[in-house]
Amino acid sequence: MAQPGEASAVLAVIQACGLEMHERFGVPDWLLPGIPGTIAADATAARLYVVTQEAAGIIGTFALCDVPDDYYAETRWQDPDGSATYLHRFAVARALQSQGIGARCLRFMEDLLRRRGRQWLRLDATERDPRARAFYEREGYVARGTARIPVPLPDHPDVIVVCYEKGLS
Repeated sequence: MAQPGEASAVLAVIQACGLEMHERFGVPDWLLPGIPGTIAADATAARLYVVTQEAAGIIGTFALCDVPDDYYAETRWQDPDGSATYLHRFAVARALQSQGIGARCLRFMEDLLRRRGRQWLRLDATERDPRARAFYEREGYVARGTARIPVPLPDHPDVIVVCYEKGLS
């Protein structure tokens, strides 16, 4: 679990990955002005986690939230009333991607949530990012439809995401 003092290092990882998402797919989510406050709130609420490497320090992050965002309202989950946790802001430093770190993080999350009695881990991935979607599908996550996330920027289209879930039993 992250400490509130680690929020600035987490923000650096998020913004670096956010810059790549924006350049490759036109998705500005992790570069929006509210992101530093969101990261700080995640840390304060004890839902922010850091991924560390001895030589490099913080190399990744994720937030595990028990309350779904509004944009999930129309998603056709397998068990809509099941006990679920929602993964947000999952990022691994670009230079360290494709080395199995993300998969190990997912296994950690799944084991943690099983111990907490959760039945589902739910998340979303940008529709325009086939690499991220393929990653989640390889890890056993099932697509349950798409959702639109409004972008609070003038003249910017909504971001379309694919909603995924995995049963933890």
